[in-house]
Amino acid sequence: MTCDGFAFISKDRSIPFHFENGILKLFLEGSHFTFKKDTRTVIGQKRGAMLGGRILFHLVLPLENYWVQKTTDEAGTTMETPISIGTVQHGVDFYLDGYVEYTRFTKMKFSFQELNYFIPSNVMCIYYPEENRVEFFRSPKIITSFKFKFMGRNITFSLKLINSYEFGIGSLAKTESQLTLEFDETDDLEFFRSLYYLIQHFFSFICNRQNIAINSAILVGDFQRIGYKDSEGKEIFVHKEVPVSSELFVLNKYKEDPEESKVIAKTIRFIDLEPAFESLLSLFLDDKVSVHSIHSSCAARRLLDLKQCLHITAAFEYYQRTFLPEISSEETIQVYDEIRALIESYITEQKGEKKKKAKRLRDSLRPSVSLQDKICNVYNGYNNWSGLKVILSDYFGDDVTQLAIVANKWRNELAHEKREHEPDHDVISSIRLVEHLNYCIVLKLAGYNDDEIKVIVDKVLTR
Repeated sequence: MTCDGFAFISKDRSIPFHFENGILKLFLEGSHFTFKKDTRTVIGQKRGAMLGGRILFHLVLPLENYWVQKTTDEAGTTMETPISIGTVQHGVDFYLDGYVEYTRFTKMKFSFQELNYFIPSNVMCIYYPEENRVEFFRSPKIITSFKFKFMGRNITFSLKLINSYEFGIGSLAKTESQLTLEFDETDDLEFFRSLYYLIQHFFSFICNRQNIAINSAILVGDFQRIGYKDSEGKEIFVHKEVPVSSELFVLNKYKEDPEESKVIAKTIRFIDLEPAFESLLSLFLDDKVSVHSIHSSCAARRLLDLKQCLHITAAFEYYQRTFLPEISSEETIQVYDEIRALIESYITEQKGEKKKKAKRLRDSLRPSVSLQDKICNVYNGYNNWSGLKVILSDYFGDDVTQLAIVANKWRNELAHEKREHEPDHDVISSIRLVEHLNYCIVLKLAGYNDDEIKVIVDKVLTR
């Protein structure tokens, strides 16, 4: 048995635990225990940690008692008590390292490799080669800062450049790129996880891949240390607020390893997204952007597997249906009107349940357009939608109609397994087209103009 420390499962009992690869093992061994219903958190103490060393595990599912202990009372009545015994294993979806009970946090800080290129921090120091001297600026530089509301709370979002120092026998000074989220004090764990995913998803969109090198976030807050006096009234501990810094780790077993440095170095710069940056982030607050349509990694972006093709085409139809004007061809409307007239005639001839079902069928009818027609309309423009041809014509030229046909056939092949269409180079090009349409729609919705979108798409997407 490998023991990482001891978990506190009640006020008067602690047991050994081991945590590895997202699985928490609690070693009850031969001594049974009844976990409280809906228990989703376990607090442990790391082995060998004299000060601090607490860790809070948040479980994927509540702890359950899978065994039953039967006892008989004096009256002969048999009672069953749910219990756990032996080794209890549970998946962990996130945990807080350096946890302190009763802490209320007010800030979350992110530092990761993509952010270092998104807002480079080299401007925070100057090198004088003639004097072989480096000068660091003490005051942080705020790149942007604004407020928004998320899960009912007011958040202040900031991108900043800072300098950090470590003094000792070997001193160290370095520049850092930092993203901070400030909010009113809270201990809401679900809120912290949701904030983490908000930043993860936002930068996944910016980089067009989900394996962003965000490994953790720092939570900053404080707890009230209660003062204590001895029997003679002498103050032993002063009542005060004690600062706390805990590290939040969110686990995702499906997330691929981060990219190499040369890939991360290609991260788009903030200056390219600055004109409508705040508005772009706001689209992620209400889940308006399809994160599932973003590739899992650079390798996946080049390969385009079957599932990803479906995600990309589904995201396009969602964007078109939700944010763009309705598309209806004259032929589609004519067929719709004819079918509706037939049903209306049938309704007049029926009574009772048949009439009710016919009315429901009539009300459920909607004119629909093929994926092919949607792609062509979104690209060329229709009604009050100006189209995306100005932005994408250099990439796809006059091939859009043919690519739209291929995309339609391939999507139907995947969705219905018709076994009529095999993937080829045109299939890859058609899905690339749809992906470009997706990004352009989101960026237009955020408020970027055509020239700005062209720059962003050129730096983010693969063709």
